[in-house]
Amino acid sequence: MKPNMPGMKISYNLSGLDGLEDKHDQFIKEMIRLFIKGTSSGMKGMQVAAKEKDWNTVAEHAHKILGPCKHLEVMPLAKTLRSIENTIFDLKKTDGIPELVEQAEEEAKETIKVFEKLISE
Repeated sequence: MKPNMPGMKISYNLSGLDGLEDKHDQFIKEMIRLFIKGTSSGMKGMQVAAKEKDWNTVAEHAHKILGPCKHLEVMPLAKTLRSIENTIFDLKKTDGIPELVEQAEEEAKETIKVFEKLISE
């Protein structure tokens, strides 16, 4: 998927969030707010590191954002973050990383839009 691709399909699964019965909706909304905050912060850090060509820091940010994405089954962002992490840490390559960071940023923005709408309802 290319960055800025129109009609990007975002999927997620909130069933893994278990809260107190009487405060379930509030708990889920708070978890989503924390996801938004952490993802926004992590993506900013990743962009700065990519501009500085600090690839280990890029991979570290991808790793930090990936955990919550996997927990909420946020796709395609989780897949892109995993690609960044694997390419840098496992394959020891940096080819294509700037493009993957750009793609992850676009996917994060779209995911955040979906989640912001969800918690505003």
